[in-house]
Amino acid sequence: MNSTILLIICIFALVPAFSTNNVLSLGLGSNEDGEPSFSNCSPRVPLVHYKSTSYYIGSIYNGTQTQAEIFCSYHGMRLLSIESDAENNFLISALSEHFEATRKVTFAFWSSGRRYDEDEWMWVSTGIPVEYANWNPPNEPTHNPNEDCILMRYTYFLAF
Repeated sequence: MNSTILLIICIFALVPAFSTNNVLSLGLGSNEDGEPSFSNCSPRVPLVHYKSTSYYIGSIYNGTQTQAEIFCSYHGMRLLSIESDAENNFLISALSEHFEATRKVTFAFWSSGRRYDEDEWMWVSTGIPVEYANWNPPNEPTHNPNEDCILMRYTYFLAF
């Protein structure tokens, strides 16, 4: 798919560099349970947090889904997947705040969702089949072989 995208949403993938003392490869700390956490690095990296997940929302460049995946991977993150209505609602709120600050009301961005069979979709970043979906009725999946990536749009609400 050759669309231009104005927004990147990545999820930090936490991988300890040294398991003996929970030192992370990015030099970040741990939460109160001793689990790796990015929650204390928000002043340096603008993140929003939901449960144990940290999201980076940024208007960086225009590009393809593959370019967005490379961007996230290069920065130690993975492209967005949404696995529940609660997570979707959290992102709507976070995006509302982001857009209010930028004074923009409509954005499109890539998710990690891809078609891997005629009617089967998967979140590539997690390897989990897409079970939760908030398809915008005119954009529900079709059998068009040229539609193989999930592009998300935000216009006061979040829809695939």
